[in-house]
Amino acid sequence: MEKKFRLRKSKDFLQFKSGRKTYSDHFLRILFRFNDADNSRVGFSIGKNVGNAVVRNKLKRRLREIVQLSDLLSNIRGDLLIIAKPNSSNASFDDIKNSLINLVKRI
Repeated sequence: MEKKFRLRKSKDFLQFKSGRKTYSDHFLRILFRFNDADNSRVGFSIGKNVGNAVVRNKLKRRLREIVQLSDLLSNIRGDLLIIAKPNSSNASFDDIKNSLINLVKRI
C-alpha cells in the first residue's frame, strides 16, 4: 500500500475527534470522515488489549491485505480509521474480511 493512501502522522489520527461517523461490529470499529484530498486514506489502530506484538502485527498485516485486495478505498471519498477489537485476535481471515467489507458498505 502506497504511503499516500495511509494515515501515518499523529495529527491525522487526532483529526478523527470531530466530524466523524462511527460504524462497529464484533471484530472492528471504523471511524470515517470526509476529506478534501484527491485520494482516500486508511489508518489502523490496534491496542495492546488485542494481544501481544506478534498478534497485533499479524492482524495489521491482514487488514492491510484485505484493503488492498478488496479495493475498498476506490468507493469512498474520505479517511478511514480501522480500530481492532479484542475479539479480532481469534477471528479467521474470512471473518475479518466480511466484517470490514460490511462496515464499509454501511458508509
